[in-house]
Amino acid sequence: MACLFRSIDILVLNNNTFSSVHHPASIALELKLHDWRKGLRQANHHLFAVDYSCVCIPRRTITEYMLTSFESSPIGLVMFTPEDKQPFVVVSEAKPSDEKWPVAVKWLEQTIDVWEGGVTVEP
Repeated sequence: MACLFRSIDILVLNNNTFSSVHHPASIALELKLHDWRKGLRQANHHLFAVDYSCVCIPRRTITEYMLTSFESSPIGLVMFTPEDKQPFVVVSEAKPSDEKWPVAVKWLEQTIDVWEGGVTVEP
């Protein structure tokens, strides 16, 4: 999903799976196999357009440095294990974005409309 000249790997709308918020929210998931630091930087960028942003990595041992990096940022950390009954485990909960920019939100909404076929894009 396009977001300010970058892309969101997965955009979750109206879902409380990755955060304990109890209202409609937009959540960006940045998927990474190895480089969680790069994912953290990319997920931070998404906060201009979404309510919450997370990095999702395969299950692994979490170092103290990794945990501190996520807990000191607004970005959540989620681990994914497809063979588990509950494949997503929230390691560090995402915090609400305080960087939302109305222009970025509008661009993301327009991109969603295009993907859903709600807007005709002129060449």
